[in-house]
Amino acid sequence: MPDGDPASSPKDDARSDQELVDALRDGDHAAFEALYRRYRDWVVRLARRFTGHDADALDVLQETFAYVARKGAGLRLDAAMTTFLYPVVRNLSVKAAQRRRRFAPDDAIPGVAARTSDPDPDTDVLRAVV
Repeated sequence: MPDGDPASSPKDDARSDQELVDALRDGDHAAFEALYRRYRDWVVRLARRFTGHDADALDVLQETFAYVARKGAGLRLDAAMTTFLYPVVRNLSVKAAQRRRRFAPDDAIPGVAARTSDPDPDTDVLRAVV
């Protein structure tokens, strides 16, 4: 595939996933882009199912392919690309959901009421004792 040919795009790259991974290991940046374009929608859909948030799903997409890029020369594909990506997306989605819960305001979390005023230390101590 010639560079700069507008008629061919990485999404239309006819190479198999294994051929793309082999090319990626050899430093072919077009192979990375082809894998990204081929699987980005799948990653976002899966991450959206895990996280329940569009913004988190897009963060997971970015982190997933950053992971693939870091693997680079060490990437080995022993199964389908989705089999390789699934646990990466799942783990990153769990971390994204944990971050969202950690930084969410109390009233955004079901079952947790937000405090409307500063706590009274005497009342809090009595509640803790009782």
